[in-house]
Amino acid sequence: MRIPSKLARAAAVTVAAVGITVGVAAAPAQAAITGMSAKLTVTAQNSNDLYWVAVEGVVNMPQAEAQAKIASGHTMQLRLWGDDPSSDDLQYGPYFNGGGSGGGSGQLWAASDGLHFFRTIRLPGYKLDEDNGWYEGDGDELYVGVRFVTAGGSTLKSAETNRVHGYF
Repeated sequence: MRIPSKLARAAAVTVAAVGITVGVAAAPAQAAITGMSAKLTVTAQNSNDLYWVAVEGVVNMPQAEAQAKIASGHTMQLRLWGDDPSSDDLQYGPYFNGGGSGGGSGQLWAASDGLHFFRTIRLPGYKLDEDNGWYEGDGDELYVGVRFVTAGGSTLKSAETNRVHGYF
């Protein structure tokens, strides 16, 4: 029995479409993440030696994926580091995006270019003084290590912010 050519072509197209759909469904969830960037700013609050530390950035992915990640409990984990030639010193953290201690606040939101995050925390100068020896040289060099983590704590993507220099 011979199958008409139109029917054979339709069957071939259907099989190919099903194969493509199955291939997309089998791709890992983090494949949608194409990049991540973060920025650090440190601003003196007042004369009481308090500073606002702000971290903002984006994990690049489709907006629908970003919304799904937020809904499933994904978050940002941040650590403030002192940048040194031999080894970096943990100054503060980890702290998570969202509300919490430290007089700060945080936000996660989905936009057309991905999952955005913003976190502020208020810290005293001694927490930022990573070169607290007798000689400070060029002052303190700070950065934040940022991790995009699942609700279970697995890291999907990480980045470092710019370095901020100053005397704290």
